[in-house]
Amino acid sequence: VDAGWVKSADRAGFLAGLLATMLPLGRLPTSVLWGHLADRAGRRVALMGCMSGVALGQLAFAFCTDLRAALAVRFVLLGGGNGWNSILGPICAENAGGDTYQSARLVGYVFGAGGVINMLG
Repeated sequence: VDAGWVKSADRAGFLAGLLATMLPLGRLPTSVLWGHLADRAGRRVALMGCMSGVALGQLAFAFCTDLRAALAVRFVLLGGGNGWNSILGPICAENAGGDTYQSARLVGYVFGAGGVINMLG
């Protein structure tokens, strides 16, 4: 309401939900690509790329004055550039090693299921 993106406080809740939804929607098509990049270029390189994308997205979002620009930044930079959750599961599994490898893989499934449940409601 203060930024002028909505006319009333009643619509502010819808807008907040829309802004929050842009992040998982942007993450959906790029999660596999981040995993592929991590396998090809290395997990550390991919993780640094993700963190750089998130930092750039946070900075860009701070300077958004238009609603469409804010939605685009949330979708492209903060959603699409946010692949750390795809990369962190294999990193944890590699560090766990041995018998705990299977239980460490479960962390990735739990994060993935949590993301889907978050989008549903």
